[in-house]
Amino acid sequence: MKYSIKKMTVLLLLMMAGGLANAQSMYLAEEYYNQGKYYEAAKQLQPLADGGNAKAQVMAAGLFFEGKGVPKNDAQGVKYATLAANQGYEDAIKLLAKHYWTSNPKKAFETLKHYTDRHPYLKKKDIGMMLAECYLLPHGTEKNEALGWQLAEGNEQLDVLIKQEGMTARYIEYQMHKTGKDNLEDYADYLFGNGDMEMFTQVCNSIKRLHPDVMEHYKQRASEGNSFASAMVAEYYYDRGIRNMEVDDITKARNYINGSASRSAYGRSLRNKINFVPATYTITSGFWIYGTNQSNLFLLKIEHKYNKTIFHFNYKAVHAEAYVNFDKGLCALCNGKKYALLTPRKVVNRRTNVNGNDNYFTMEFEAMPTNWSEINLVYNGTTTFQNIRHQ
Repeated sequence: MKYSIKKMTVLLLLMMAGGLANAQSMYLAEEYYNQGKYYEAAKQLQPLADGGNAKAQVMAAGLFFEGKGVPKNDAQGVKYATLAANQGYEDAIKLLAKHYWTSNPKKAFETLKHYTDRHPYLKKKDIGMMLAECYLLPHGTEKNEALGWQLAEGNEQLDVLIKQEGMTARYIEYQMHKTGKDNLEDYADYLFGNGDMEMFTQVCNSIKRLHPDVMEHYKQRASEGNSFASAMVAEYYYDRGIRNMEVDDITKARNYINGSASRSAYGRSLRNKINFVPATYTITSGFWIYGTNQSNLFLLKIEHKYNKTIFHFNYKAVHAEAYVNFDKGLCALCNGKKYALLTPRKVVNRRTNVNGNDNYFTMEFEAMPTNWSEINLVYNGTTTFQNIRHQ
């Protein structure tokens, strides 16, 4: 018993000594390699590789493939890389696949498939992405778009692949068909409705790349009855109408948004915003706005806030001088009842310049009902705005 214990102790000490020696050799091999002393590195690596050290096997394989420190010998390189790959060493599998990639694509594909089937977790690594590319390019096998993207989707390098030239459009098309959509407009609307804003943005950008005059494209698709395209056209007219204070554009936006665009998730998200802008009003007096005409004044919105109602306006200045009177003679007539102007209440003929870019202003009135059917702005008994209605 004592002899056996002594023998085991000696054996453990020898193993520990051998392990330390191997570690020292590996350290020296890496140092020599980094210094470009490949011959010295090869001398340290050879016994370690023959002894089953996977890292040493990969380094030795690389030296044989490149002919560094040893005569170039592909057979030896394949031998050592295969030994390490059989241990599931990822760098070895990648090295083998790269070695075969150009000279023997089929062998590269078979190598990648063999080891990812054997070690499924590798499908999420670089090796899995290389296998995905084999199906997508194709390379060494028949093209299989669905299987290629299925592998890529579970891989940590998916974003890198998508950014490659031409791959973004292919990935979008793959995803589009997965959802049962047959055009980018319907797919974009599906994504918006499901809250996938990142992919929604990518699809919209893809449509722009395919159609540089994207608004003409949307108008054409809208004329064919596509609801998402109708919503995009509605938003275009709305933005232009607000920017240029053009009532006709707001009317066009409203017609689109209440037509085929209403079937679109994106259109429904815009409907309240577009319909909120009053467009059916007329200016019948020059008492309130000086030097203007009907097309120059634009009512943006009516806001009910706490103890007041606020009118938001834009004025498109076309004359050298134009002023807005904050006159106590101005009031609002809502549902048959008068509401006084709050700012200012006691100052007569106070005016604010709205020339040039300084064309946004507000007027605050006493709080009006939020469920009004019609509001008129009245100046000393003369209607200035009329027929302001909810649409």
